[in-house]
Amino acid sequence: MPLLAIAQGLDGVVVEPSGRGIGGALVIASGVGTERSDNTKPDGSFHLKNAGAFVSVRHIAYVPVVVRAAELSVPVRIQLAIAGEPMLELPRCKSLPAGGRGWIGGELRLKPSGSVRGPEQAGEVSHWYIKSGKSTLHIVEGDAAHAGLPAEEVLQGAMRIYTRAWSYHGAVGLDLRGELRGGLRWRWYGTSNGSAFEYTGVPAEDATKFDAMMRFACDSATQLERR
Repeated sequence: MPLLAIAQGLDGVVVEPSGRGIGGALVIASGVGTERSDNTKPDGSFHLKNAGAFVSVRHIAYVPVVVRAAELSVPVRIQLAIAGEPMLELPRCKSLPAGGRGWIGGELRLKPSGSVRGPEQAGEVSHWYIKSGKSTLHIVEGDAAHAGLPAEEVLQGAMRIYTRAWSYHGAVGLDLRGELRGGLRWRWYGTSNGSAFEYTGVPAEDATKFDAMMRFACDSATQLERR
């Protein structure tokens, strides 16, 4: 089968190991701009008007994947394995000690340790920065560039991408991490609607510190606030 050559759009189907289509999966492509996501129809089919170098698929009942678009064959069929155990659910911030006061961020929040700058506003987007040595953990809220996947150049520079999913009120977020050349670490932990934690090009020692903060992330939004 020929390999896919991405021009702009992408049509395909998401299936389980039996070959049956998976409806209700969220497909998000890397890149910039809008219209790079779609929910699969009952037969598993999807259409992306814009698609970059990577495509991710997530569903509450299946193991998520992030694949290189150039490695997909025509016709495009992306297979998901059935999840062997329930997905980790992010706790509500209100359930934490003192209702999560002292945690920073937007929809996704964590309790910082170290020097903090923010929130800084850039239009409708909010940013926070936590320093550890010369490294920075970035928290962003409301940025379409962070909707569903990290920046494409991060994924392209990754030696390997480790993928894990987590849930929040039935929706699915991704926790992606790996190494860059030279042994530096990167990680992106985010939702499909513009809330994320990220660090890139960080030494292992600083990555460990940031990971410890992210271990106690919480979700500040209520179900009624979700789009």
